[in-house]
Amino acid sequence: MLSSIADRRTAESGIVRCPVFKIDLKGRFVFVDDLTEKLLGRPQDMLFGRSLGNFLSEKSWLTLSAIFQRYSHYETSFEALELEFVNPENDKQTLMAVISLNFIAGNPANYQVALIPASADRRIERISDLSRQERLFALLFELVSGEDSGQVWKKLVEIMLHLEELCQIGIYQYRDRSLHLLAGSSAAKSGISSELSPTSDDHLAVVFNSHPFINTEYLMAETIDDLAPKIFTEICYPLMHGDKRWGMARYIVSKDSLNLEETLLRASRYMGNALYWFTEDSRK
Repeated sequence: MLSSIADRRTAESGIVRCPVFKIDLKGRFVFVDDLTEKLLGRPQDMLFGRSLGNFLSEKSWLTLSAIFQRYSHYETSFEALELEFVNPENDKQTLMAVISLNFIAGNPANYQVALIPASADRRIERISDLSRQERLFALLFELVSGEDSGQVWKKLVEIMLHLEELCQIGIYQYRDRSLHLLAGSSAAKSGISSELSPTSDDHLAVVFNSHPFINTEYLMAETIDDLAPKIFTEICYPLMHGDKRWGMARYIVSKDSLNLEETLLRASRYMGNALYWFTEDSRK
């Protein structure tokens, strides 16, 4: 009996209760728990109807507002980002927020926000415990939450190249009836390099038809050290925001890496929705 109690206490010591609150689609409080009251230094009756923006730094509120704008589809998803909270005494505390969109009768109703302490060390530890695919998406979530438009494309390429089988990547925007390279790796890993700038009718068809393109004849790329050519496969997916086809993701992978297709497809779907807001078209 004592052993089971000790085991239970050990297990419970690793559990931390998180502040949880809900805000409506305009960012106003509609539910607040007791931990959120303590965090913000206000009782529930003084928080209901007030904007969450009144308790965040300006930068955090702008970042959160950008996430709200991305929820334009009727689907459940989660976003994770750091928010800097400011209480009435102007004390500041940075917390990691996990945000989800709730539905009532199939319609978006409110956002639920759970808060956990934000620590660089803890974040790295959590990511290292994830599978390769989960780690990739965790890095993509952080990218979208924290980068400005001037750096996001370069950072995106760096993140995607964490996949060992991925040799090169190109991200394109469809504009003026052609595809324009937003970012790409200039040289592939293992000394292989393929020119990413030229595109063909097959690539335009990816955007027009919203259908993947896989070069079944394989892409031949010369090695920089003039060794024998190696065989690579080109995989292209459309980048879509809802029904809007705005670009294409182009991947060069080694011949034996076709099991990477599902991960690249999921990443492309996420990029299409999340990164559209960093394109010029979204600002028009």
